[in-house]
Amino acid sequence: MRPAADDMPRDEKQLSDDQPRQVADAIESVAWGDIDRAIWSFEDAMRRGVEATRADADYWDAELEGRYVEFSVNSSDVEDMDPAVRLAYVGRLLRTLAMTWGV
Repeated sequence: MRPAADDMPRDEKQLSDDQPRQVADAIESVAWGDIDRAIWSFEDAMRRGVEATRADADYWDAELEGRYVEFSVNSSDVEDMDPAVRLAYVGRLLRTLAMTWGV
């Protein structure tokens, strides 16, 4: 079991002694209704993007995954992609984002 923060040596603490109050102040200052709406909008847009690019992501998985490494594609490679390949790439990224986010 990990020791309580008060019992930990100072160099192992994640927060300094004054930072917990700063964190609490920051949390209390956030307009949570705005955060809820932003998260809902983000998840809805992600879900719609995944649905709109499902066939494209499937094409990436079936035909292109060996040619490209998803997170190693640089911007110049994206610029040079055929539009269908670029859409497949976007679909694959959206699918990965949705799986990671849990949508």
